[in-house]
Amino acid sequence: MSIKAENLTYTYMKGTPFEATAIEDVSFEIQDGEFVAIIGHTGSGKSTLIQMLNGLLKPTSGRVLVDNVAFGESKKDLKEVRGKVGIVFQYPEYQLFEETVAKDVAFGPRNQGVDEEEIEKRVKNAIEDMGLDYEEIKDMSPFELSGGQKRRVAIAGVLAMKPQIIVFDEPTAGLDPKGRELLFARIERLKTKGKTIILVSHSMDDVARLADRVFVMYNGKLAATGTPKEIFCEECKNYGLYLPQITELVTKLNGTGKFNIDTGVFNVEDVVDEIIKEMNSNA
Repeated sequence: MSIKAENLTYTYMKGTPFEATAIEDVSFEIQDGEFVAIIGHTGSGKSTLIQMLNGLLKPTSGRVLVDNVAFGESKKDLKEVRGKVGIVFQYPEYQLFEETVAKDVAFGPRNQGVDEEEIEKRVKNAIEDMGLDYEEIKDMSPFELSGGQKRRVAIAGVLAMKPQIIVFDEPTAGLDPKGRELLFARIERLKTKGKTIILVSHSMDDVARLADRVFVMYNGKLAATGTPKEIFCEECKNYGLYLPQITELVTKLNGTGKFNIDTGVFNVEDVVDEIIKEMNSNA
């Protein structure tokens, strides 16, 4: 299931003295099963853009097509597209409110009118997709869980609605390194199950390691698109971004004249292997 933006523009408080254009003439297409990252400095328009992808914000002009079908303003259209495009905002655990984990995860599909037998299956599958033990936590209060577990339960609530396209807005914000790794491992697993992933992140290291393609937002416009190798070069600093730490390291090593390592390698283990090979060949 593809998602396509055509000439999207969004203006806040249009027609008032405080009018401000957050997004201007943005177009792109994301194919079924892709993992795309959207990056950019604070205020570049990332959050406004993703809210238009499932109808939370209506474009001032332009349109969004999901599976080649544009959605309009009717409640039926919006309900349908939100069943296809799920958004996980920062700190989604703040939205947990039910008395048990299972009830919280079931809230979305129940609102969709899904029958109870199917809801139970979806809840179990979604919780397990997030690497949690369904039998162990289903009857617990969400507020008894750790911060990382709460985050994964909140995401399970989105998964239970069975969207084909999932947008993650800074999904690991506030998590410790172990929690980050656990969550990203689960997000990667969703891609292997055929989901289309859109990741908004300020972590260039995670973006470089995970994304198939990268979209760079700058002052409300789509300034550049490409693979991580194409995007993460010295020019990316022109957009207020920084290079991934692994790229900075490789660049400095290459600058000594003793190494010639591909700056498009973003996996730490692969870089270590390259360093060892270079050192052995120079011995």
